[in-house]
Amino acid sequence: MRPVPLVLTEEDRAVLKKMSGGSGTLTARRWRRVRTLLLLADGHSAASVAKALGGHSREIRRVGHRYRKAGLEYALGEEPKPTRPPLLDSAQEAAVVAMVCGPPPEGQARWTVRLVAAEVVKRKLFRAPHGNSSPRGAPLDRH
Repeated sequence: MRPVPLVLTEEDRAVLKKMSGGSGTLTARRWRRVRTLLLLADGHSAASVAKALGGHSREIRRVGHRYRKAGLEYALGEEPKPTRPPLLDSAQEAAVVAMVCGPPPEGQARWTVRLVAAEVVKRKLFRAPHGNSSPRGAPLDRH
């Protein structure tokens, strides 16, 4: 099956040609995306573009899909990275900082990550999932 070429607008093609001409500074990722769009528009398959540019065909198809979906800037830009919500709110974080700025528990020379995690749960500054005393849920002891 012959690949369906990506159809660039005249304006987008001119912008991409100018960008690929070496004038200005492009990151390696952005340069690869520029070349990807131009090669796809010239009728090359995702596999051949991936081989020519040293990427993966899935990445090449994604750039083409992003162009079709929302245009040039979206295709050349970075996808937003997923973020996880913070484990502690600002009050809890302040309480942990105040705790570790004070003396360590009796019998301990200094605060360690494991001591902090155990003490945070003990003082109920953070409720550990499933009874673990580690904020991320990982076991404290690796015996």
